[in-house]
Amino acid sequence: MKSLSKKLIGGAVFFLSCIAFLSFMWPCYRAFLPIMVNTNEGWNAFFADAAMGKMPLYPSLERLITNNYPPLSFYAVGSFGKLCGDPILAGRILSLLAIIIIAFCIGKIVRQFGGSLQAAVVGSAYFIGTMCLSFRWYVGVNDPQLLAQAIMIIGFFLFLQAIGKNADYWLPLLIMVIAGFFKHNIITLPLSAMLGLVLWQRWRALRFSLLFSGVLVAIGLACCYGCYGADFFHNFLTPRSWMPEKTMDALGDLHSLVIGIFLWLLIVSRERQQKSMQLITIMMTLALLVGLVQRLGSGVFVNAQFDLVMTISIAMGVGFQFLASAKKEWQQFLWVLFLVAPFLVSPNLCSFTQIFSSSGRAEMREEVQLMNQLIEEVRASPVDVFCESYITYRAGKPFVIDAFNVEERIKAKKLPADVVDRLIQGGKLVEVKREWLVGEE
Repeated sequence: MKSLSKKLIGGAVFFLSCIAFLSFMWPCYRAFLPIMVNTNEGWNAFFADAAMGKMPLYPSLERLITNNYPPLSFYAVGSFGKLCGDPILAGRILSLLAIIIIAFCIGKIVRQFGGSLQAAVVGSAYFIGTMCLSFRWYVGVNDPQLLAQAIMIIGFFLFLQAIGKNADYWLPLLIMVIAGFFKHNIITLPLSAMLGLVLWQRWRALRFSLLFSGVLVAIGLACCYGCYGADFFHNFLTPRSWMPEKTMDALGDLHSLVIGIFLWLLIVSRERQQKSMQLITIMMTLALLVGLVQRLGSGVFVNAQFDLVMTISIAMGVGFQFLASAKKEWQQFLWVLFLVAPFLVSPNLCSFTQIFSSSGRAEMREEVQLMNQLIEEVRASPVDVFCESYITYRAGKPFVIDAFNVEERIKAKKLPADVVDRLIQGGKLVEVKREWLVGEE
């Protein structure tokens, strides 16, 4: 009977792994298609070029474009883009590599918390499946979010190792601070790292970590000021409005994560004494709160929940191992089935079949053709064009209007409400509006 249970558990884990692999195929295929997947892709490409010297990385206040991201991702994508010949493709490849790195680190963290190889596979496969089926608007996309998350989780894993060995913390802290200069909204893991020191009563290390990381952040900001002047802070601190009405959207983002959260609550209610269990619960609580608060910001989307996805993935691997240690084979089997269930009802589950389907490939060719037509229309314009930044970038037109940040500056009364209309009426700008496909999002 035990042998049968182990075979069923192994089969369920293998099934979960297959879903993760197949779901990852579509973003990999899509990354090499000349279509717009995410509306941020052109924006990031323009500033990757800026990091390579084509324009100021942090524009002056007189410009109607704004860069409110830290600088390091643009240098990484811009440099890799020179090798690839295209910063958008470079950013997409880095995003795909980031998914693999994060999944690997999740497995290593599960192992760090006492999990078996099988438990590590559960956590890693759950992460890949969840990202590729429920959050794929950011997977294989030219956006620094996942790249920053990958660097951050490397630092976090090394920090956990340092806690376990009571070793030096300077390297993991340095890596986590560097991650923050790739994308600044990933604060759950560093906060959890500090609380981990509290759990393990490493007060001296906590004081060192807070001081050292604070000094590193201050040095980083000073370097930004030295390189870009006051324009860095003018751009980075661009006003952003808050929208409480997005609360339901923020809660809706969690629909694919509810089962994972529920399963973890069942486990932690039975086993509260282990510090690893306590730390994961702290991480999950922080990620949930931070993600919900960030999601209420104007222009913030599902990427606010990625810390939560990573934390739940770690929790699913650790929970699976807890059931194994308690000799509850059938509960392990049901655990994996519950994790698989949301994937089986996902409308995106069979997207990978488009790669092999003649009708799917034909649909992609039509989308590429439509995109090319739009690009040629914008390229033919004798004046600057206001449209999706991806189209503008592919058409070789200058980036003159950052629609979202202009709107936010108008809301904050930093710009006149008719600033764009005056350019259009004066014949200096033409607005191109069309319905186009953006993958299947």
